This record gives sequence, C-alpha cells and structure tokens, in this order.
Amino acid sequence: MVWALVWQPSPWTGQGIVLAITAGVCFGTATGLINYALSTYATPVSKLAPIWSCNVLVTLAIGAIFLGEAAEVNLVKLITGALLIVVGAMLVGIS
Repeated sequence: MVWALVWQPSPWTGQGIVLAITAGVCFGTATGLINYALSTYATPVSKLAPIWSCNVLVTLAIGAIFLGEAAEVNLVKLITGALLIVVGAMLVGIS
C-alpha cells in the first residue's frame, strides 16, 4: 500500500481493497496452516514445499475462471503442466 501511495498514484476502489484484504487473509491462513503442520505433525519441509508450490494451480484457476484468461492460453500445455505439478507433489508426499 505504501508503494502504491508513494510511487504511482492509482485509484483505490472498495473492490480492490476487499480483494487485497482477502488475498492477505488467504496467504496468512495458508502460512499458518503450514506452520501448524510443521510443528504439530513434525512434517519435514521437503514434503511440504512441493505441496505449497501448488499455489500456481490456484492462480491459474482464478485467472481462467474469474479473469477470462482461459482463451489466451494453450490448454494442452496448461493441463500438462498442472498434471506434472500434481504428480510431483504426490511423489514427494508419499516418499
């Protein structure tokens, strides 16, 4: 917020503020849950890191569904990449 105020004046809208707060709450909750898993279940970081990296899939889904970017991407590459991420997380999770 400081950067937006100092560097480039941009219009602040109620919708933008709500989305920024929602993103912060989601990120904070996810970080808290990862910390909880690390401390409570003694889960090694090497198993959590690939699962944490699956946030790319959430970003892709949000972009495709809410921002209408599905028409601009190569679906074969998108699906292949998503499958590789999921399979990689599964392989690390079961080892």
